[in-house]
Amino acid sequence: MSRQTSSRWDAFLLSAACCKQIVALARIMFLIVLGLSGSSGSARADDAAAPASPAATTSTVSASAADSARASEPEAQEDVSTERTRPLPYDLVPYRVVVLVSLGETIVADADSRRQLIGTLQNVLSGRLRPVATVTVRHSLPLTDVGLDNLEAIAAAAWKSDAPTGDAETHPGKVIGLRLTHDGSRYVARMREWDGTVESAGPVREQTTLDRRLVPHVVGSQIEQVFRPLGLISEVEGNSVELLIRAGDLQQPGERGLSLQEGDYLVPYLRYLNRDRQVRRIQPVPWTYLRTVSINRGYVGCEVVSAFGSPLAGSRRRVELVAVRVQPTHPEMRLTIIPRGRPDSPLAGTRVDVLPRLPTEDDPVPEKETLLTDRFGRVTLVADPAQPLRYVRVFSGKHLLAQVPMLPGVEPEAVLEVPDDRVRLRVEGELSQLEGDLIDIVARRAVLLASMRAAIKQNKPERFEAYDQQLKALPDLDRFERRLRTIRLAALGALQESGDRAAQRNVRKLCDRVLELMRHHLDLDPVRQLREEMAELKKANG
Repeated sequence: MSRQTSSRWDAFLLSAACCKQIVALARIMFLIVLGLSGSSGSARADDAAAPASPAATTSTVSASAADSARASEPEAQEDVSTERTRPLPYDLVPYRVVVLVSLGETIVADADSRRQLIGTLQNVLSGRLRPVATVTVRHSLPLTDVGLDNLEAIAAAAWKSDAPTGDAETHPGKVIGLRLTHDGSRYVARMREWDGTVESAGPVREQTTLDRRLVPHVVGSQIEQVFRPLGLISEVEGNSVELLIRAGDLQQPGERGLSLQEGDYLVPYLRYLNRDRQVRRIQPVPWTYLRTVSINRGYVGCEVVSAFGSPLAGSRRRVELVAVRVQPTHPEMRLTIIPRGRPDSPLAGTRVDVLPRLPTEDDPVPEKETLLTDRFGRVTLVADPAQPLRYVRVFSGKHLLAQVPMLPGVEPEAVLEVPDDRVRLRVEGELSQLEGDLIDIVARRAVLLASMRAAIKQNKPERFEAYDQQLKALPDLDRFERRLRTIRLAALGALQESGDRAAQRNVRKLCDRVLELMRHHLDLDPVRQLREEMAELKKANG
């Protein structure tokens, strides 16, 4: 080979090496653009400054891709974890129900029969409540009838022991106590539900059957009766509220026991939370109900029926507003009326009006029922399924003490505290005596004024002066005003200590009415006019 040919071949090899270096640099720059760390890019740039073989370049690229994949793994895992822990909407959150079953001695013969019955109940109840709730049936220690009546004492512990970590506070569930007994030829199932959100128990329901094979199905239909749907109050506007029903989008239309119907009533509760969103206290809103007027799957529109103006309005920090359905289960309710602060002094012989609606000027509600309390301050209200809501009005004489809505039959007994009316009654008695004295003085004053007018007509100044002296001896307006002021201040002072503002307004109204009467009938203008006429008559006579 000639020298010229050899030189050309060396130049060609040098060009090929340069191309390889250029390709390697291009790969490294491409990885840097994709977002590799500066340190990795710097190391690879240093390596590329010297001639590098294709094998070394390939190894560098593979290591960089592996590092990039490992760096992206935590981010992908974090996204997946965030997606998994994102809470479900309230209307898609199913209930978690724990059923505590207590079996009578004659219900099952041995442990195998007990396990078989528990398994059958698990299948039946899960089918009844699916997909609204997940059910766990557990055999409990003997849950007697007394235990059902005091279900609140054992339900909270039973729920927290069964609930997953954190779920007991985030979405409290329900505990249902079931007592199965054998009474002669009948199988008796007594059931009661406890709700963890409002921490209250519903009424005890009882159902019987003569066939032992039907016991699971009787329990299945019974659980729909004791099940109380729960809603989160999401919007309050005047006298209307909107509820977001738990598992509302999961409920089956037409299931009476598991979903709300138009015309159902709910009781609102206030859940007070601390800074960590843990429940500090739960309080029902007294004498307040929510009447269902519209239903759109998980969203329910309700009308507020309350003894107060706006019991749910206003912003509340760290307070949840929830509501649970109530249904009358008792045939009647015994209502005891007591004065506020004096439970040992019930109001006997007090008039109580029971009305299906509130009276107005155009509608006085003639179909009202008037009752009188007995010597223990009690009246009996009969439940009416056709008209469950009633308005109870309590009177002291003609004065209205209280006006509250009620659902007779939800509870067998209830106590209604009304304002203590002793001060107002005492004021009415004192004002009645004052009005009697005023009537007597006004009558005597009218006789003297008539006699003074006659003396002027007869031109007898001496007789006029005698009548005028008798008139001056009568109690005047100033004396009556002092007596009225004493009555007013004593009553308002007593009421101010008790903080009864309504009674204070009533006392002021009564005193203002009597004051207006006194100023009208004890006006001094007629007396001044007669005295001026007598003075002119004396001047004319010389």
